[in-house]
Order: sequence, then C-alpha cells, then structure tokens
Amino acid sequence: MVTPGRKPKPTALKILEGNPGCRKLNENEPKPLPITPDRPEWLSGKAKKIWDKLAPMLENMGVLTEADEIALAAICSLYARYKDLEKVIDKKGYTEKNSRSGVKAIPEFAMSRDCLKLLKSFLSEFGLTPSSRSRINLPPPETDDPLEEFFR
Repeated sequence: MVTPGRKPKPTALKILEGNPGCRKLNENEPKPLPITPDRPEWLSGKAKKIWDKLAPMLENMGVLTEADEIALAAICSLYARYKDLEKVIDKKGYTEKNSRSGVKAIPEFAMSRDCLKLLKSFLSEFGLTPSSRSRINLPPPETDDPLEEFFR
C-alpha cells in the first residue's frame, strides 16, 4: 500500500538535526544494530571495490547498520553500471544516425541517465550528497585528550 505525501524522516536523522519541527519522535521505530553488513558475494568486481570504499566511510559517518546491505549493494551496483555506460558513451558518442529521423540519442545515454537518477535517490538516503549532508547536525565528538581537558 502506498502512503501519500512525503516519506517520513528517520528518527535518528531528526535527532541529529535537533528535531526542528519539535514534533513527537517515534519511540517504536526499528533500531538495527550499527554493524557494517558483509559485502555480498554477488556484486561485480567494480561494485565490490566501490563497497570497500563506501562502507568504511558510511560507518565513520554513523549511518550504516546491519539493515543497509541491500541499499548499499544497490548503490555500488548502480555506480559500477553508470561508470560502464559512461565509458560506452565516451567511445560511441551521444548520438547515432537513424534512417527515420536522422539522428537520435544512443540507448546507453538513457540507461546512464536512469542509473544516475536512481543513484541520486539512494545516495540521499545515506547523506552522500551535499544537500542531504547539510541537513544533518552531528554533535561534536567527545574528546578523551587529557591535554585538551587541561587547557579548558
């Protein structure tokens, strides 16, 4: 069943942003463990390299949980596919001759555009775009540096 309207923002994200709407937070939201999921074996070679780069970054940002394996795998697959399509476009060019209308865009161009559109929506979910990151307000990291404590 599709719910009309905007997607609800995750409670953890509302807390990080300081709950600007001052609305009641969902106390019963599922809370998956903040554990980096295992990299799926079915990912292609390029997608595996992307996973190895992104997973630690997302873990350091505090946004990766055990429930995010499929979404992260989708990002990695889409990005690898996008890169492959862009190589084809660079080699062939954006257009090809058509007997009916003269010139038309090559199919890889539409496929690349579709990959990029899907990729953008997944990247926003993880705070991997500048605008989605700007909405997150993380508390300052706790320091255990005795020298810093001394000078306070």
